[in-house]
Amino acid sequence: MYRTPLQLLLACFAALCIYMMDATLCWAQDTNVFTIENVEASAIGDSLEEAKYQAQENGMRQAAHQLLLRMLPRNLYSRIPHILQKFDRDEWVSDYQATRERMTSTSYQATFTVNFAPNKIQLAMLKQGVRFGKKWADPTLLIPTTEEPEPDWLAAWTRAPRLFGLSRMVIPLSDLEDLELLEQAVEPRARYLKVMQKYNCPDLTTVQLVKQELGIKVLYTKFLQGKTVQHTASYKREIEQDKQEFYDAVVYDLQSKIDAEQKGMQLW
Repeated sequence: MYRTPLQLLLACFAALCIYMMDATLCWAQDTNVFTIENVEASAIGDSLEEAKYQAQENGMRQAAHQLLLRMLPRNLYSRIPHILQKFDRDEWVSDYQATRERMTSTSYQATFTVNFAPNKIQLAMLKQGVRFGKKWADPTLLIPTTEEPEPDWLAAWTRAPRLFGLSRMVIPLSDLEDLELLEQAVEPRARYLKVMQKYNCPDLTTVQLVKQELGIKVLYTKFLQGKTVQHTASYKREIEQDKQEFYDAVVYDLQSKIDAEQKGMQLW
């Protein structure tokens, strides 16, 4: 039998969880921050040469957009179009590779990996006066909790990306071994210490859902060495809004706040 309501809830919900363990453990730390992979682009022109050049241009612009989304905090996304106005493939791109090429005499399609020149990209952002991150953050162990059983809250975190911007989040919801580790201690940091060690995470964050009459309140707690940081965020759910859609939007907002914090900005 299960010893606590938390263990019962998570164990029952585990069957619905799809936890991408390989992606979590491999992460993207082996990938250069300034490298964007798997960008699909195509173009049509008067000749194959013209179509190929335009497809390359399209792919590089898409990759540049993805890179800026990775490096900028969410509240500065509106500046991306202004930065991209200065896009220059000869300056911004150091090299690229094209795979899965398909072509005709007037069309070209490929999947691109684009390596950007760090100094040029950073200079373009500095000219816009924006703050940005430029290295992968240490992985953070993130534990969603609830005052009372709420499977939809945990489901939203299961669907959430483990890589958001430059932040890497370990969210152990469906691993039964992790459930056992989480139940072995009472004090919060001690409770999660073994899981932190398992995933080599120096930081621990809990996001606790508290239901309210017109929405929810989320208590965000980050356990650092020697201190605890806490924030509170409230979210109102519209009457016609689907609960799953609502929770997904809340999780996205919370992840963007965590990522911004890693980049030196506070969105709380």
